[in-house]
Amino acid sequence: MTSSHESQDLTYENECALEQAKVSEFYDRLDQYRDHVDERLHQAQNSTPTGTPSSIAERDALISSLADRRKDLLGVDQRLCFGRLDNESGQTHYIGRLGLSDSDQNPVLIDWRAQVSAPFYSATAVTPLGVVRRRHIATTDRSVTSLDDDVLNLDALERLGLTNIVGHDALLASLDEARTGHMRDIVATIQAEQDRIIRAPLSGTLVVQGGPGTGKTVVALHRIAYLLYQHRDTIARQGALVVGPNRRFLEYIDQVLPALGETGVTLTTIDRLVADIVPSQDDPPEVARIKGSLKMARVMKNLVESRQRIPSSPIELEINGTSITLDSDDVSHAARRARDTHKPHNEAWSTFAKDLLNRLALKLAQALSLEVDEPTRLDLIADLRDVKDVRREINLCWMPQDPQNLLRRWLSDPELMAKTAPELTKDEQQSLQRSFEADQINGGWSINDVPLLDELDELLGVFDPTAGQRRATGPSQEELEMARRSIEASGPLGQMVTADSLVNRYGAVDNSENLLEPHQRRGHVFGHVVVDEAQELSAMQWRMIYRRVPSKSVTVVGDPAQTSSAAGAADWSVALNPFVGDRWTIERLTVNYRTPSKIMQVANEVLDAYGISHDQNSTVRDGRWPVETVQYESINAEAIAEQISQLATLVSTGTLAVIAHNDLLGATQAALDLYQSTADDKDNTRLEISTMSPRDSKGLEFDAVLLVEPRLIAASDVRPGQDLYVAMSRPTQILRVLYSEELPTDWYSSLPEVR
Repeated sequence: MTSSHESQDLTYENECALEQAKVSEFYDRLDQYRDHVDERLHQAQNSTPTGTPSSIAERDALISSLADRRKDLLGVDQRLCFGRLDNESGQTHYIGRLGLSDSDQNPVLIDWRAQVSAPFYSATAVTPLGVVRRRHIATTDRSVTSLDDDVLNLDALERLGLTNIVGHDALLASLDEARTGHMRDIVATIQAEQDRIIRAPLSGTLVVQGGPGTGKTVVALHRIAYLLYQHRDTIARQGALVVGPNRRFLEYIDQVLPALGETGVTLTTIDRLVADIVPSQDDPPEVARIKGSLKMARVMKNLVESRQRIPSSPIELEINGTSITLDSDDVSHAARRARDTHKPHNEAWSTFAKDLLNRLALKLAQALSLEVDEPTRLDLIADLRDVKDVRREINLCWMPQDPQNLLRRWLSDPELMAKTAPELTKDEQQSLQRSFEADQINGGWSINDVPLLDELDELLGVFDPTAGQRRATGPSQEELEMARRSIEASGPLGQMVTADSLVNRYGAVDNSENLLEPHQRRGHVFGHVVVDEAQELSAMQWRMIYRRVPSKSVTVVGDPAQTSSAAGAADWSVALNPFVGDRWTIERLTVNYRTPSKIMQVANEVLDAYGISHDQNSTVRDGRWPVETVQYESINAEAIAEQISQLATLVSTGTLAVIAHNDLLGATQAALDLYQSTADDKDNTRLEISTMSPRDSKGLEFDAVLLVEPRLIAASDVRPGQDLYVAMSRPTQILRVLYSEELPTDWYSSLPEVR
């Protein structure tokens, strides 16, 4: 006789074998796709175009498209198929990371972003959406490892012959897995409220708000993948951009989108949006607040306009023994002509210089009693251009500028700052003033300088006085002669262009912009942007973001309760209204999947103690370990290393973070070195341990966290308690607090203490 338990095991094994056959079929098809793309890519790379520009461009476009497709196919090997839907109609759909068809082009695996897949995430027993059974299929490499069924319609179950129900809760099983140091996609376990946000419309600004552990970031990344699938023609042409808080965060999330079949999304931090700028220092909170204010946009405009000068008195110029006068009317007229082009300052210089040279040429012709025909005018302009005093006065009236040099001068010149920043009080001006050392010529910037440099870059435009001079004075004789020879060599095609137009079109082409990342190219716009930890952004940083997405199609991810920056906003309307008015919507994630309730309850008490409002989220898990405190007479490397060793025994696989105030990071790193030098090599080889500040931990998660001297973290906050809250809400299993003298507030009074 077969026992009930044995029968269940047999059923489970049979179902696993059936699903293994389907999964193997999908991988076979994926391999065929890959081979086909590889073959086409090889043929395209080895093909010889006919030589026309269009054929070369077509071949290059095909190679680029096939290379992108190849990356997409290589990125989905893990968990290719993860779900199955059995519907009331009798249809069965397998859900996976991308769509696959058989040789007759019939779909065999449905892309998770397709509308057919939506019920996999949103169907419930109350609203089954036509689904009878939802099956979660877990795989490792190409093998099925477990199955988990949700029954949503009992009445239809037997009618359809779906009586073999197996498994356990897939979501809770995934939450209990050890962390790896990289964010995992949640495509197999997306929940209904998350799915609603992922599939929200493309247009407009969407705020995704939720407390720690609610999945804000991973939902936003899945949303990009979904939008690229649904609106590829709209977005892919311009690209999508993810802006994160720091490099560690980008490394943490960098595997999510490739695993979802998207390899073309740009990831960057807010401080790397401007080319050649790598911030190397922090500003005091008050300085950060001032630089982040929208007042600085007006100040930067004033600064650029101060480089457009009208002489207060006539200036005598001597041209080969003949005197002429440059007066304010000449400069004013040329300046109006330049401004009427609506070009940035540097790019309008050529219009200014050309108009002013023409005016001076007419004055010179009058002084020499010459008739002004075209050859004479060009000769006179050439004479003027060769006079050093003329070049100097033109540049002094409309000086081409480099953003870095101009901002460096403004920050170090109190007189210039006072002249161009009436919007700032004297105290504010004084707090901004600083000097730049010789070794900071190409550096010395802070993260709050980046939006100012971006603003100046937009106002100034391309800094290339040589190219500007070419446009103002015309091509040289050497350039024209080279162009004529090229035209003659072109035969009949040469009759379609002139030497002058050829030089103007190709003579000053600057390809340096093409070497930059898309987000660093001036004027490049994206189809969609995700901003994570968005509560930290200043108004000037938001100005940078929206400059790069004029469509306002932005997914804003954050939690005002976790705001740390002095320039950040605790209210979304304050942050967004200056740029989109009230044309933004907010969606809230209400379930904490990461942090156990035993930890979140204590973290929330910290916010309450500091009077910080926050979302009241439910938690999926209670957790095994309560928050524990450990007191030492003094905190040093030995004490920290001892606690690392204890936690490493409890969490032998996964990740452990030691989080401390910046002033203690040297001690925490020394403790980690000490632990690693004394630990048994056979122990904890699968445990990844790192040290960081609370702000560097934003957006990350760890199996265990050792929080060191929280009173220092709380005391140094611009917004007391919020960095501490961030640090306390990182763990998925264990939070231990290490302190010496005392703990902030009374939130710890009822917590157990260990030694």
